[in-house]
Amino acid sequence: MKTLIIVMIVLFVAVIIVTRIANKQSGNRRNRSFKTNYYSKKKK
Repeated sequence: MKTLIIVMIVLFVAVIIVTRIANKQSGNRRNRSFKTNYYSKKKK
């Protein structure tokens, strides 16, 4: 039972790390697109 609990905790932590990395990447993309849109609007 103890090993099962440890495996569950490790999987849970791994999922959190993966989602955080994915959020960072999507956030960077969003910020970049937002900046380019803002600058293109300013030029017009």
